[in-house]
Amino acid sequence: MPAGRPRTDVQLSHCREEGLQCRDCVHRAAVSVTRICSDVTPALARQLFPVLFPESPCAQMSGVFVQAVIAQQAPQPARVPRRMPGRELRPVAVPVVAVA
Repeated sequence: MPAGRPRTDVQLSHCREEGLQCRDCVHRAAVSVTRICSDVTPALARQLFPVLFPESPCAQMSGVFVQAVIAQQAPQPARVPRRMPGRELRPVAVPVVAVA
């Protein structure tokens, strides 16, 4: 059985009914956790997992959750600024038209 797709007799019934895959669910939770708190350590992620996913069928995905948290904290490439420094917007003259 591929990783992230537990046997259907182990997968939670409401997850199966909604069509949720374990790997996607755990990954989305890891992304959300790292957005809320950017300095989550692997040890803290291991402690958070059973709080977020208390059901026993989910326990096998704890390692995937920790790895996803670590991956989210990897250094991201530097973003290019929208405007180059020193090239601020200049005011533009707008003609004023009198309305009678």
